[in-house]
Amino acid sequence: MADKLKIAEIKHPEYALKADEWRKWMLAYESGSEFVSAYLERFSKRETKPDFETRKKLTYNPPHAMAVVNSIRDAMAVKMSEVSRTGDPVYLKLISEDVDLYRQTMATFLAVEVLPLLLSQAKCYVVVDAPPMSAGMTRADENGRPYVYAVGRERVRSWSYDGRGAFSSILFT
Repeated sequence: MADKLKIAEIKHPEYALKADEWRKWMLAYESGSEFVSAYLERFSKRETKPDFETRKKLTYNPPHAMAVVNSIRDAMAVKMSEVSRTGDPVYLKLISEDVDLYRQTMATFLAVEVLPLLLSQAKCYVVVDAPPMSAGMTRADENGRPYVYAVGRERVRSWSYDGRGAFSSILFT
């Protein structure tokens, strides 16, 4: 019997090539012990394992990358209040009050969720989703509404495009 491919094992070739680099960018941005655990190496073969473990425990990884990225993000966020949007009044009300079910405006969502991912990874996916409907109900009956959330580049494991160059499928964790 042929081995079955598990969906969690599917990886786009670009993901397989660059996933470690994207993870490193995010760990550098977030700083902390996870970055130290993943990337701190022994000085030489003469450094004993106990000495290395002691040095690892004492190593501090300050958030320099986060400070730089956030200063750029803050400078960009200040200008977001100057963006004007037009369209349906219901749409305008929604993006000015709550786009992500956490009461963030579109400008705040972009500044807090999207810009740090763009600045640290050069790409970010914004997903539009909606809550599931109860059986037999319509969106009008349930009063559900769409919401958005950001997905970092390192979480998107595979993707494909249709004939027009738009995403036809995306697999993320």
